[in-house]
Amino acid sequence: MGALGHSFGGMTAIGMAAGWAGAGADPRVAAILPVSAVVVKELQSDERTSPNAGFSQEQLEAITVPVMLMGGSEDVNVFPENNEVAFAQILNAPRVYRVEILGATHTHFASVCWIGDYLISIGFEQESWAALGAEDLIEPYDITCGPEAFPIEESNRLANLYTIAFFKRHLLGEVGYDAYLTTAFAESEPAADFFRK
Repeated sequence: MGALGHSFGGMTAIGMAAGWAGAGADPRVAAILPVSAVVVKELQSDERTSPNAGFSQEQLEAITVPVMLMGGSEDVNVFPENNEVAFAQILNAPRVYRVEILGATHTHFASVCWIGDYLISIGFEQESWAALGAEDLIEPYDITCGPEAFPIEESNRLANLYTIAFFKRHLLGEVGYDAYLTTAFAESEPAADFFRK
């Protein structure tokens, strides 16, 4: 089985392969794809005091399944350097990839645009969101879905392309997807930085 998660879910995906919060790795997990996961607790916008707010080098070295680390270059909640640290410290996985979508924020990997667009489509303009209890959606919607934002459609396309290629290759063994997991292919995708080892 594969594990994919965003933000805290990304930490969960790593924990399923590395062990976390006193639990060991789940032996059923054959590949992980953490998106914008906190790896180093100091590399996030919120201060967290929990001893489980990140991963040790020992935990990352314990990962022995294929890994794809994904995130956005403009993430100010969970800084992209988390994926750089993980990429450097995951030493025992058979394959490690890192994809950074250039221009994407933390919420490009969430359903912020879909939720906001839906509210607008049923007559709830952004000015009314606070009264609906959706005030916390306003800023993420603006930075993710506004006219100046990196296009959500392109972010979704790139995330889907790399996610599908990764899991088809490393869960289902479909070697034809190797073509999408190369630096040569990545050169045709200027909105993503791609690394592998």
